[in-house]
Amino acid sequence: MTTVPRDLDALLTALRAYLPYGHTITGIRQMTYGLSNGTYALEGAGKILRMPPEEEGLLPPYDMARQHEIYRRVGSTPGAPPVPPMLELCEDESIAGVPFYVMERLEGESFDRHNLPAWLTTDPVACGELCRTWVEAMASVHRMPVDTLDGPVRTSESEAAQWLTVARDLDAPAPILDVFERFLDEPPPDSGLPTPVHGDPNITNLLWDRTRLVALLDWELSGIGEPFADIAFMLAFFRDEGEPASWGFEAEGWWTKPQVVRHWEAVTGRTVQKWRHHELLAMARLATILAIGDRLVVAGRKSDPRVGEFTSKLPRYVERIERRLLRMDVDD
Repeated sequence: MTTVPRDLDALLTALRAYLPYGHTITGIRQMTYGLSNGTYALEGAGKILRMPPEEEGLLPPYDMARQHEIYRRVGSTPGAPPVPPMLELCEDESIAGVPFYVMERLEGESFDRHNLPAWLTTDPVACGELCRTWVEAMASVHRMPVDTLDGPVRTSESEAAQWLTVARDLDAPAPILDVFERFLDEPPPDSGLPTPVHGDPNITNLLWDRTRLVALLDWELSGIGEPFADIAFMLAFFRDEGEPASWGFEAEGWWTKPQVVRHWEAVTGRTVQKWRHHELLAMARLATILAIGDRLVVAGRKSDPRVGEFTSKLPRYVERIERRLLRMDVDD
């Protein structure tokens, strides 16, 4: 598949004519080559443009109107995590070829576990504070009124059923299917009534001013469901003692998995049983996304080199799942 990059010059001309502050835009710079939405800085205007991905996405649909509305609702909910203020929503595809929305640009730092900043890796206290803030940010999502977000309730059982169907269609490796089948028959216990969930609390989706949270981003997968699913997703990126360093955060002062679980319980007033079962369900979901990317690359429908790496990542991640299955009933 030959990718045709978005024509940023044509996009600049269109936005200058369409947006009320279009005359202040001096250029458009692609900020991330994300696996979901495209993110662009509107230079000179201090705004951020969000559009569907240029290539076929991993988890469609990319509903710009829904995303805009979610940000608006969260931004107006007391006690919710900080999000960028929303501006224009354009569903008229004659303007830029696809729907898009614009939001205020907030200044902050974004990073992932492979490129943690030096100020964090050399300061154990900062590591602990960042972990605390990350957990409490998710807890603030889970404390929002349930009608802040919408959609059908996603239980652990329904998540296992949905992703099992996807994994079977992909002929995913047997350990992935085994996890979904096990939790379809015996889903992890709920921590209480359903709440709003973010759906993708990867550390890359948080914007930081050192250990202060500037914004929680990327709400495409949000909805209503079991709130501990968010924490389980986070735990998938944490390393158990004795595991290879590449399997998770290793900076001194970084919280252990039990610390994350117990602090979330303390700030939400909920009790989690079998938290490692929730973690394995999240990991099987992540492995299925790797399998989706692998299938798109093999079919010539995705050329992003990072997605191309999914082919080699998938068997290594399946190994991680198998190793953690052996610990599934430890610490629960």
